[in-house]
Amino acid sequence: MKSFQVIIIGLLASCAVAPRQIQAQSLQVLSDSNRGTLQFNFSPPATQDPNGDREGRPPNRTSGGSRSNCLQQVVAMVPGKGTVDVQDNKCLAQSESFPALTVSATPTFWFYVPAPENPNLSAEFVLFEGDRLVYKKQVPLSETPGIISFRPEQSLKTSKQYRWFFSVLINPQRPSQNPVVEGSLERIEMNATLKSQLKTASSERDRAAIYASYGIWYDALTELGELYRTNPQDRKVQADWADLLNSVGLGEIAKVPIVDCCRANETMLGNRQ
Repeated sequence: MKSFQVIIIGLLASCAVAPRQIQAQSLQVLSDSNRGTLQFNFSPPATQDPNGDREGRPPNRTSGGSRSNCLQQVVAMVPGKGTVDVQDNKCLAQSESFPALTVSATPTFWFYVPAPENPNLSAEFVLFEGDRLVYKKQVPLSETPGIISFRPEQSLKTSKQYRWFFSVLINPQRPSQNPVVEGSLERIEMNATLKSQLKTASSERDRAAIYASYGIWYDALTELGELYRTNPQDRKVQADWADLLNSVGLGEIAKVPIVDCCRANETMLGNRQ
């Protein structure tokens, strides 16, 4: 029987990444004075293939495939290719995930998880620095369907390439049959201008807009996501959240509730060689 870790190592080998610095995609933030909201317009540079240095199979932010129902697919809430569908349709192709940035040592990861067939299902999140496993976490899914988020305690180093995998353990005996999504990220240092702007920001919305304007995806998403979690009926917050998700093709899940998650067992392996 192959373990999930063995499966993930095989996936790493099939989509190897040449060492390079992740480029920030441009994320333009506009103010809509008519409705008092922010507008997030995300687009990768026209001259850059976000995974241009990647060899082999591209990483996917959706778990759907040619025989999968989009309604049942897991979605990683990261920038990616095309528009993600979570309606009752056939998924003809998976959506490729793009590398993204954070300034946080312990960024929050966000996922859409559909209604599980078994209420006792759990998922596993693993994090690699290069080809070295540095973190593993079991995530309970008892509150799904919905959007979940969690913040690993494993600190990220700056200017290092990290790769993560999130798999719903539908069949622990056959890990290759479990739906899995994946992505990559890099932690960058904040420059003096960014630090100054964040220090003078008057609200979470302003902080999200600042992160977004620098193309720092994980932090922009978390600022708005936490604001939406605590103010789900606020129309300005709803519009901001929808704009941000629409800008990366995730508009279909903008109205999905954020559910409580994920106090779980976790293993930090960062000090192992």
